[in-house]
Amino acid sequence: MVLDFSRFSASGIFTSVVLGLFAGIVMAFFEKKQFFSKGGVLPQFVTNWIDVMVSAFIVYIPIFILTSVVHLDIYAAIANLFSPLEVLGQSYAGFVLIVGISIFLYAFGLSAWTLVGIWYPIMLTGIAENSQLVAQGLPAVNINTMEAGMAWVFLGGMGATFMLNIFFLFSKSKRLKSFGKAILVPTIMNINEPMVFGAPIAWNPILMIPFIINGFLLPAIVYPILRSGIITIPAQPNQLWFLPIGVSTYMVSQDWKGLILLVVTLAISGLVYYPFFKVYEKQCVDKEKTLES
Repeated sequence: MVLDFSRFSASGIFTSVVLGLFAGIVMAFFEKKQFFSKGGVLPQFVTNWIDVMVSAFIVYIPIFILTSVVHLDIYAAIANLFSPLEVLGQSYAGFVLIVGISIFLYAFGLSAWTLVGIWYPIMLTGIAENSQLVAQGLPAVNINTMEAGMAWVFLGGMGATFMLNIFFLFSKSKRLKSFGKAILVPTIMNINEPMVFGAPIAWNPILMIPFIINGFLLPAIVYPILRSGIITIPAQPNQLWFLPIGVSTYMVSQDWKGLILLVVTLAISGLVYYPFFKVYEKQCVDKEKTLES
C-alpha cells in the first residue's frame, strides 16, 4: 500500500465529504431498518452486531469494487466532479453568495457553520493554491478564503456585528448598554453567537435586515478591491479567526493598506446598522419606561 500524502491537502476534503455522506446515509438506513425484530430469540447485542456488520459491508463492497476491480481513481473522479464548484466559489458571484447566503440563514437561527461542508473546502483549497502560487513567485489569485473573510468581512463575527456592539455600548437603553458590555470581548474575538441569539438578531425583524445586508454588501465591496491588486491577497494559511479585529487583518495580508480597508468596511457596516439600531433602541427604551412605571 502506498500513501500519496499530496491527497491529504485541502482538495482531499471534497473526497472525504462525499464518502462520509455515503457511509452516513447507509449506516442511518440500517439503523432504522433492522434485520431482526427486538425481543426475538437472538440477544440484542448480537442483532446489533449483525446490523452494523451488514451496513459496513455495504459501505465497503462498492468502494472495493470501484478501486480494486474497476481501478477507478475516486479522488480524481470526485475532484473533477467538484471542480466547477471550486471555480464558481472563487468568482465574484460565488464569494458574495457563499457569504451572503450563510449569513441569511444565520439570521433565521441556522448557524453558518452548518454549511461548512460546502464553503470550507472551497476556502481551504483557495488558500492552499495561493500559497503554492506565491512559492513559485506568482501572485495569489483566490479571494474566497477564510483569511480574507476574517480580515475584512467577518468583523466581530459573521454579519459584521462589531459596530452594532459599539452602538450598544453607548445606547440609551439600559438593557442594550449592559448587554453590549457583557459581550464586548467575544465580539472583539469575532465570536458573535451571544449577539445573534442574545440581542437578539435572529428572528428580530429589525436587526436581521442590516445583518443580511452586510452579509452581501461587504464581500461585494472587498472582492473587487482585492482583485484590483491594491491590497495583497492573503496567501498563507492562518486559521486564527479568533484573534482581535485588526491583528488578524494585518497577519493575513501583512499589508498596511489592509488596515485602511478594515476601517472602510467597519464604517460601511456601521452605517448600515445605525438606523436600524436607533429604531430597535427606541423600542427597548419605551419598553423599559413601561416596566418602570
